[in-house]
Amino acid sequence: IALCREALALDDRVDEARTLQRTALEALDAETLERRTQCERALARAETYLRKKRFEDATLELARARELDPEAAELRAFEDRLRDSAAESARQTQSAREAADAIAAARRTFSDGHRDQALADLRSFGARVPEAVVAVEIGRLEAEAKRIEAAEQRAAEAAEHATAAEAALAAGDAEAAQDRAARALAIAP
Repeated sequence: IALCREALALDDRVDEARTLQRTALEALDAETLERRTQCERALARAETYLRKKRFEDATLELARARELDPEAAELRAFEDRLRDSAAESARQTQSAREAADAIAAARRTFSDGHRDQALADLRSFGARVPEAVVAVEIGRLEAEAKRIEAAEQRAAEAAEHATAAEAALAAGDAEAAQDRAARALAIAP
């Protein structure tokens, strides 16, 4: 192109130089358009990877796009979105890990018989780190605690009736002993 300009500067009637210059400019424009198209395709692939949280693949496609068209306006905006998405994903992963640890600790405490403490600890964690899985586990542990408490209450009532049956039998009241024993068995067969 520069040589064509020089030739035309010397003699602007040289048609071959003008045709060659036009052809070179058209080829340059076509190459620029092709690179821009390839850049847009790379950014589209990067966007797909970003939605799938495949951040390394998105980064590679971003680098490809930058190689093809370093001046593309979309590069900076995409780079910012990629960085923000990766940071948010890392935060969510850390939060999920902390929630899993808190749930595991609450389950251990619960199974050790400290149900109220387990629920209090998990509620406290849920207030600081609102994760849906924590709320679900709180509901599950509350239901289990109620079930255990009801079973313990029934067992205590059955034990009370059994103790009264033994006392009635020791006192020689067989009818009262049988009545109390039947009540105990009705509660806890």
